[in-house]
Amino acid sequence: MSMLGKGGIDGRGKNGTKGRRRSTWFILSILAIEVVSLSALVWNSVRIITTSHAQLIESSAVQVNDLLSHSVARGLAADDPALVQDALNLLHNNDNLVYVTVLDRSGRVVGALGNPPERFREDPGVRESGGDGVYDTASPIRLYGQRLGTLHTGHSLERGRAFTAQTRLQNTVIAGIEIVLTILATLLLGLFFTRNLRRLEEGALALSKGDYGYRIPVSGQDEFAHVAKSFNQMAENLTTAQAELEEKNRALERQARHFRTLLDGVEAVVVEGDPTTRQLTYVSQEAGNLLGHPVAEWFRPGFWLDHIHPEDQEAFLAELSGHQGEPGSFTHDFRMLHHDGHAIWVRAINAVDRDEDGALILRGLLLDVTEEKRSAERIIYLADHDPLTDLFNRGRFQEELERNVTYAQSYGHEGALLVLGLDRFKYINDTLGHGTGDYYLRRVASALNSLVGDVDILGRLGGDEFAVIRPLATAEEIRELAERIRARLARPLLESEQYTSAITASMGVVFFPRHGVHADDLLAKADAALGTAKEEGRDRLHVYHEGDEAIGRMRAKIKWEDRIRRALREDRFLFHYQPIIRLDSRIVSHYEVLLRMEAEGGELVGPGAFLDTAERFGMIGEIDRWVLENAIRVQGESRRVGRPVTLAVNLSGRHLGRADILELMNTAIESHGADPRALIFEVTETAAVENISHARQFIHSLQERGCRVALDDFGVGLSSFHYLKNLPVDMVKIDGSFVRALDRDDFDRRFVRAMSDLAESLGIESVGEFVESQRIADLLRELGVDMGQGFHLGPPTSGFLGDSRQHPNAGKGGWEE
Repeated sequence: MSMLGKGGIDGRGKNGTKGRRRSTWFILSILAIEVVSLSALVWNSVRIITTSHAQLIESSAVQVNDLLSHSVARGLAADDPALVQDALNLLHNNDNLVYVTVLDRSGRVVGALGNPPERFREDPGVRESGGDGVYDTASPIRLYGQRLGTLHTGHSLERGRAFTAQTRLQNTVIAGIEIVLTILATLLLGLFFTRNLRRLEEGALALSKGDYGYRIPVSGQDEFAHVAKSFNQMAENLTTAQAELEEKNRALERQARHFRTLLDGVEAVVVEGDPTTRQLTYVSQEAGNLLGHPVAEWFRPGFWLDHIHPEDQEAFLAELSGHQGEPGSFTHDFRMLHHDGHAIWVRAINAVDRDEDGALILRGLLLDVTEEKRSAERIIYLADHDPLTDLFNRGRFQEELERNVTYAQSYGHEGALLVLGLDRFKYINDTLGHGTGDYYLRRVASALNSLVGDVDILGRLGGDEFAVIRPLATAEEIRELAERIRARLARPLLESEQYTSAITASMGVVFFPRHGVHADDLLAKADAALGTAKEEGRDRLHVYHEGDEAIGRMRAKIKWEDRIRRALREDRFLFHYQPIIRLDSRIVSHYEVLLRMEAEGGELVGPGAFLDTAERFGMIGEIDRWVLENAIRVQGESRRVGRPVTLAVNLSGRHLGRADILELMNTAIESHGADPRALIFEVTETAAVENISHARQFIHSLQERGCRVALDDFGVGLSSFHYLKNLPVDMVKIDGSFVRALDRDDFDRRFVRAMSDLAESLGIESVGEFVESQRIADLLRELGVDMGQGFHLGPPTSGFLGDSRQHPNAGKGGWEE
């Protein structure tokens, strides 16, 4: 049985021990039952044989005694001992008789055979089996009913005992053999069963420990083999299921990691909490960056409400309580207090739902929208203010003028509108660059702001023109203000070796409601008075009077109409070329064609001086055609001389959708051998969005021809963000008003970044205008802008293809393209 206690696997524990004990006791119980049963069988068989033998001896003794009684009865009756002895001698060879003794009536021995024992009993029927192996009997001897004496016999028990012993031995041997065979069979069967059960047990224990690779060895085709196969199949299924589960778990873990990374990486705080108690139950890691408090502190009771700005708490609680009855979603902007003490704007995008227990739960995002709020405030500010000087812009200034005129009419007093224009400001821009010009304009604005009164309204009308509204004024007060302005501007505002002189200002003034009651009319009359001041020698104040407008118009017509017509007739228009540089490689991408007019005495006049007049007197169409025809011609000539160049040409908004302009361009491309892929036509944003359907169709026509289209002055109207996706342009030119102060205006940087990202997302290249320093060029590159244009990167120059007037960067070694 020791084998039953061995084997198995380590670490069975209590269950394994009990399993072995039960199987062992089961086998031992079978063996005990077998031994007891066989012992009882042997004992019973011996008992039966002994009893049968005793009965047989008793029956044989009775028969022998009856025969002997008859045999010796006559001898006793005759009292003849010899006759009795003769009868006894006949039994001499009977091995079963140990002795025979015949007693007469008086108890005298008449005859005897063998050696009788000394013990006798007279009472017949009383028998004794002594320990000497003799069965004693005593029976009366009768004859004719008369008792003659007593017969004593002793029957040998040896044979019966030997038979019984032999039988007992045989049965015992048989029983022993049977027990041994039973033990062996039971052991073998038990070992077979317990071994297979142990294998099943080991397999079950292995599976319980996660060892799904465990397999039970299978041999034969018996029941255990089938069970083992079923177990192995189950283990195989568990292995497959475990592998699938592990793969799913890994996938879930990857998704969870990805989700956590996504949540922790996004610039928003993911929150979950109880909307009734405002207790947060989950926040993402970004929470530590939002307010500067560790994530663990967010779970402190009352944290959320404690860190909402006191002025916003009531509105926040009202918004939250309105969504505590039923699930729903809402968005709410409010301020929260940073760890450093400053407030930030937060946008909560929330959804209220019910969890599995039916309780309300709030989930949502907290986004830092401080910059968005600042940008919105800045945009609102820019809607009314000039971004360069922070003064009221023309639109807001007109609104203020209308309001003050209405006020003056209502109360019966007189106010004044003074318009100021800087003399020779164009010289600063042309010689020192637009950056210096912008700086000077800011200095002038600051100076004017220090001179006007608290109730005066100061604004910039555009370019170098400023205006002042004095709600209640006399002519003498306006003259005093003008003198203070002239005196202040007489002091140099620039510290430049190239320009040290002060710039003077011409001023025109009108009084309302004397000279008019409409803002447009007043501004036009003030502008006419300003023109008169310039014509009369500049650096002076001129009060409007009837005739100034007519005189101004007449002078402009006489002067500019004649000069423009002469320039067209004598071919006095020419091009300057300004390079557009790729900011990453410093290589020229293309050149923008800039129109100039050669005035009397060789002075070059920019388009700002004559285009308005040309448009007013119907000559702008002829100038536009000249520009398109000659720009295409220049590109074709550049190909013929082996130095092909890409040119960008400004296209007037009035040409959008016109078939005759497309025909002119196609004809010029064919006749001059120009490459349409090297032609970029620039359309201003405002012109494009005025009629977007015509603009889109016109742009498609140009692109089908192979030309490219750029959207100029991008961002000025703040509408292109919406319309850009509907305008299939190839390039956007970010307006210089957002670029020139890029190194000192955080809003401009964010705005340029937004425009650059938008262009990039649409696969459109971007160009930053008015690049006046290396710092601005570097910032544009950091903000993702592809190209730059400005005096720092390359000023407009003349000269191209061997013609001194048409070769870019003549005498400067040129640019690599």
